[in-house]
Amino acid sequence: MNCQKCGRPLGKNDRFCMNCGTPVGPSGGGNGLNNGPSQKNTNRDGGGYGYGAQGGYPGGNYGGPQPQPGYYGANYANNIQPPLAPPAPQKKSASGGYKTLVIVLSAVLLLIVAAVAVLLINPPKFGDEGGRAANATQPVYSTPAPYYTQPPFNPTYPPDVTVEPETVPPTAFGNETPAPETAGPETQPPTPIPTYTPAPGMLTQYDFGCTGLDIGHEFMIGLRANGTVVADGDNSWGQCDVGSWRDIVAVAAGYTYSLGLRSDGTVVMAGRDDCIDRNVVQGWRNIIQISAQDSTIAALDSYGQIHVEGVNKKTEERYTIPYSISSRSDVISVSAGRTHVLVLFADHTCAAFGSDEYNMCDVGSWRDVVSICACQSGSVGLTSNGTVLYIGASGHNQMECSGLTNISSIASKGWHFVFIRTDGTVGAVGYRDDDRCNVDAWNYVTGKHPVAVVGSLWNTAVLFSDGTVAVTGHSSVTQKLTNVNHWSGIVRSR
Repeated sequence: MNCQKCGRPLGKNDRFCMNCGTPVGPSGGGNGLNNGPSQKNTNRDGGGYGYGAQGGYPGGNYGGPQPQPGYYGANYANNIQPPLAPPAPQKKSASGGYKTLVIVLSAVLLLIVAAVAVLLINPPKFGDEGGRAANATQPVYSTPAPYYTQPPFNPTYPPDVTVEPETVPPTAFGNETPAPETAGPETQPPTPIPTYTPAPGMLTQYDFGCTGLDIGHEFMIGLRANGTVVADGDNSWGQCDVGSWRDIVAVAAGYTYSLGLRSDGTVVMAGRDDCIDRNVVQGWRNIIQISAQDSTIAALDSYGQIHVEGVNKKTEERYTIPYSISSRSDVISVSAGRTHVLVLFADHTCAAFGSDEYNMCDVGSWRDVVSICACQSGSVGLTSNGTVLYIGASGHNQMECSGLTNISSIASKGWHFVFIRTDGTVGAVGYRDDDRCNVDAWNYVTGKHPVAVVGSLWNTAVLFSDGTVAVTGHSSVTQKLTNVNHWSGIVRSR
């Protein structure tokens, strides 16, 4: 018996050809062949053909979707081994997963125990600073200076150079004589304001008029001799909340706000005006005069420079100080109007900027002026001989004030003008409706006499020599100022 593939002789008990590996049929003595009739398996699902009969195995479908009964045939003739049964799945040991979990939990527990041990051995120490260690070195931070404060100048000089200390000139109020100034070799002192000797009974360049009493829109503010302030009237915007002010030397009233000037040259503000930047006003330094009307604030510092904050109510634009004014350091007085600002120089000439409606800024020809006042729609100047100068609107008899003589002070924020004559009597001209010019009775009060007058758009007020105040004008506003009649201790200036 030989192998049907390679022809090698086969043993009786051989089941495979030792030469080519072809399997030998279990019976019939051949490779799937015997003497019986042959049958051809034409099953195309398996892709192979096998021959077999009674003693052999029919051709198998090795690899097909549905195996055939026999696996020996043409597939084995092509040296394809029959499929092996897959190994039985081995059951996983449950103890392996438990061991891993136990190891992880043990490690976590050891970490927790170690952390607790460290805290017990070396507990943290906490101070008063939010849980930080009291003995820890903390960085030291300096409080930043306000934006308006200049940093100290500490130059380093060679050892053989001697620099004299610099002193700041003191701020002068009233007619006080400034203290002697000393300055280092590298510092130029500010240009001093020249001394002016007025005629008897006239104002001086340091006399800014009545700085202890002012009227805003339906409210009034007054200054006491001890530096405290009182206010009465409409307080819708907090403009009368001045009870906490101290060490005040001058006051001013805008439309819905109050200003106070401290003796150290700083300014405080109560109330509100959407056109006023409070931070700018309260950031000013070395101020010696303040003036306010409507949404305009003007201030003068001890170096003769002016500061302006607010909006021109005519153009709704913020003020810009012309260079012809800002470049000078000899300003001695400023007055804020509703739409313009009036300026008085040390040579007793004037200038103005802002809205030039009604030619109210045309004051360049004025001479020998000692006091100024910017009103609702015009400009007023008082000369050293007591004559009043006026330029502006004339629709409400404002021109009646022009040419007045023997005047020692004059005030206005509206269309009428109230003044004190050199003989101490009070008068008023201009728009007379609503009793705003009804001031003659103030001249006949027993035991006291007028020392200062102020006027707003609707009302007029007088300060008497005993520190009391009286008001006249529009009745609806006067009714809101009833407490003013009980004021006492008010001063003209401080």
